[in-house]
Amino acid sequence: MTATNQNPNGYKAQIDRNFIGRSEVATGALEAVIAGVHILLIGPPGTAKTAFARFLCKLFSLAKQGESASWKLFQ
Repeated sequence: MTATNQNPNGYKAQIDRNFIGRSEVATGALEAVIAGVHILLIGPPGTAKTAFARFLCKLFSLAKQGESASWKLFQ
């Protein structure tokens, strides 16, 4: 699933294939990753926010070796 040496349209196509109907989110996430800024995913439970974040990490190889993509709630 790693998307090395692809143009931005290749990344977007992979996101669109895996998250149907989320084209606007895919575009915004792609722009944020390219710009090197943070992404905040907001939505009700069950809307694939965590799955989307994990997919982006795998797609762009963002998790360093030995690290896992896990999220915790900070209070």
